[in-house]
Amino acid sequence: MITGLFSLLIVFTIGLILSFRWRSFLNIFLLAFFVRVIFIFYNSYVGDLFDSTADARTYENHAWVWAQDGFINILLSYDGPSAHFVTWPVALIYSIFGRSLIMAESLSLLFGILAIFLGWYIARNLWGEKIAMKVGWLAALYPPLVLYSCLVMRETYIYFFLLLAFLGTYNWSNYGGKKHFFTAILGFYAAMHFHGGMFVGLIAFLALVGFRTFKKSFHSLRRGKINLKSSFIIILLVISSSYFFSGKVHVPKLGTIDDILDFSRITYMTSHTTRGDASYPEWLQVKNTTELIYKGPLRSIYFLISPLPWDIRKTIHILGFIDGLIYTFILLSIYINRKKIIEDPGLRNISIILICFIFVFAIGVGNFGTGIRHRAKFFIAFLLLIAPLIPKFFFYRKKNIEYNK
Repeated sequence: MITGLFSLLIVFTIGLILSFRWRSFLNIFLLAFFVRVIFIFYNSYVGDLFDSTADARTYENHAWVWAQDGFINILLSYDGPSAHFVTWPVALIYSIFGRSLIMAESLSLLFGILAIFLGWYIARNLWGEKIAMKVGWLAALYPPLVLYSCLVMRETYIYFFLLLAFLGTYNWSNYGGKKHFFTAILGFYAAMHFHGGMFVGLIAFLALVGFRTFKKSFHSLRRGKINLKSSFIIILLVISSSYFFSGKVHVPKLGTIDDILDFSRITYMTSHTTRGDASYPEWLQVKNTTELIYKGPLRSIYFLISPLPWDIRKTIHILGFIDGLIYTFILLSIYINRKKIIEDPGLRNISIILICFIFVFAIGVGNFGTGIRHRAKFFIAFLLLIAPLIPKFFFYRKKNIEYNK
C-alpha cells in the first residue's frame, strides 16, 4: 500500500513539474490524474475494471515471476521488441521495491499522463493555446485512454512513444534537422518494443525521408551539383532496406519480409480473427489479391467506425457504437480540414503514416472489440489533425493569449 501511494506521489510530482513549466497544462493534468487514480483504487480494492483480468493480469504475474531473477539479471536479459516487453520495466521495479499492483499501474499512469502532455504540447505548436486546450481535455477524458492508463497494459507506452515519433515527424517535415529525425526514429523504435505493428510507422517515415532526399538529390543533379548529404542518406537507406528485404529482420506480430508478403498468411489472419460476437461480417474476409485491393480500404473504414447499428448484439456493444460515432466525426472532420492538412508538410506526413497504420491494423483485426483497443492508439494523433474543428465543450478563461509558432 505504501509503495503504491509513493508511486502515485512520484507521478503527481512529475505532472506538477510539467505544469509549473507549462502553466496552462495544470488543470488538464489534475483532471487526468485524479480521474485515473479513482479507477486505479477501484481496480485494486473494489472490483475489476473492463479488460483488467486477461492480458493485464498475465503481464503483471509474469513481471513478478521474472522479478525473482534480480535486477541485474533482468537488466541483462533485455532482448529487444516482443509481445510481452511491457513486463520488462515492471519486473525491473518489482525486483527493487517488491510487488505492488498500484506501483505497476502507476507506471502506466505516468506514460498515460505524458502522452496527454505530448498531445497538448504538439497541438499547442500546431494550432495555438486555446485549441490545444480542447485536445488536452478530450485526451484526459476519453474512456479508452483513461482505462488503459490504469492497467498493466502496453497501450499507454505506445501512445506516448507514438506521439513522440509524430512530434519528430512533424518538426523534421517542416524544419529538417538531425535532432527531429532521430526523435522520430527513437519514438517509432521504442513503440515497436511494445507492439510490432509500430514498425509500419518506422518504415513509412523512412520511405518519406527517402523520397524527399531523393527529390533533393535529383534537383541538385539537374543543376550539375552533387548533394553529398543527400547521397549519404540515400546510401544508408538502401543498405538498411536491403538488410530488411534479405529476410534477416524479424518483427514481432509482423514476422520477416517473407511473412509480410505471404498472401496466404493475410487470408488466414482475416478469417481466423473474424470470430465471436464482435466479429466483422464474413464478406470482409480477404480471399485473394483482388479482394485485398478493394476490401482493404473497406476493412480500414470498418476498423475505425465499427460497430455499426446492425453489429450490436449485446448491451456493451452500445459503448463501442458510441466510440465508433466519435471516429466517424473524426473522419468527417479530416475531410473538412483536408486542405490545411495537405498544405502543411508535417500534418501531411503524419496523415500518410496514419493511413499505413490503419490499413495494416485493419487487415490484422477481425472484430470490433479488439479494434476499439487498437484504434485508441491513434486517437490523440487524429485529434491533432482536426483540432480546430473540435467543438468547444470547455471554456478557456484566459484572454489575449497568443502563442507564437
